[in-house]
Amino acid sequence: METDFLFKFDFEKYNDLDLSKPFFILQKEAVVADETNTSIVDIYDVEYACLFLKQEDWDVYKPTIIIPIKDDVNLLSATLSNLTKNKVKDLCNIIVVDDRSGSYKIKILTEGFNLSYLRVDNPKGFNFSMLNNIAALASKITGTQELILWNSDLWDSGNGYLQTLLNKHRENNSVISGTRLIYPPKSISFQNEEEFKKSFEGIEDWYEKIQFGGSIWIKDSNINALIPIHHRRFRDKDDLFANCDKVETFITGAFQILEKEWFFSVGGLNPSLAKNTQDVDICLKALENNKNIFYFGKEFFYHDESIVMTKEGKMDKQMYSDHLLFARIWNGKTESLIF
Repeated sequence: METDFLFKFDFEKYNDLDLSKPFFILQKEAVVADETNTSIVDIYDVEYACLFLKQEDWDVYKPTIIIPIKDDVNLLSATLSNLTKNKVKDLCNIIVVDDRSGSYKIKILTEGFNLSYLRVDNPKGFNFSMLNNIAALASKITGTQELILWNSDLWDSGNGYLQTLLNKHRENNSVISGTRLIYPPKSISFQNEEEFKKSFEGIEDWYEKIQFGGSIWIKDSNINALIPIHHRRFRDKDDLFANCDKVETFITGAFQILEKEWFFSVGGLNPSLAKNTQDVDICLKALENNKNIFYFGKEFFYHDESIVMTKEGKMDKQMYSDHLLFARIWNGKTESLIF
């Protein structure tokens, strides 16, 4: 497609990048300029200034977890402590992606855990897709097995489930895999309850309930497109419809195990979908390529969802553009792919 340069990241272009010194990534990104006409877009040349510091014990035979974060040292400390306590750190390389933080505290904390640190600055603002793409590029150059997208408010449940999930991912020849996500117990949650209730009006009880139990698709009349929603959200954590393994059409980007070579070949996460729908977009690419997507719901992790959502999930021009661009890209194709 003639618009591929807007909707894909070119990993091959940066194959010979020297990660031992600061580097720059230049990416063209589209933002819808007129909400009444999605064919009218502003195209930005966004420069990402990057610094990668590799952990001493990096292992090319391990998967790599990617954790984007901005400023929130307390949240990151809790997450890294959780991954260390539950031996996730022993199973995977981990890259903490520091997104424009206002101090060196994220760097100092990351180095204290002996993890890889990637600083990314850009003048345009938050771009979840590019933060993960640049970390995936560093992993590609350094050497890795699977890539694992891991939200900064996602925690291991302490049951050794990650190895099980990796085994299932490989055994089923899956390119995108996910698992059941549960809201954590109130005693360990960072959530602002009032903010959460604003996001989910009428919900009073969510602790230790399902956050993601697979997906169902609905028609979004605002953008005239099919979109997935989280199946069984707020149901009991042991709900039978969520506590199972099944073929899926969508896995939330809060936790995705990705087959690396396929991910690189399709251009990673869509750079023009900066805040939202990039996880849906990558799943539809998998379906379009006749690849397997799996939900393994017999295992689970904790997801303190609203922490990230309330910081970068506000409906603004970029978020609205993401929805409109997603509809433009996939309208007319989604129904045949998911059904």
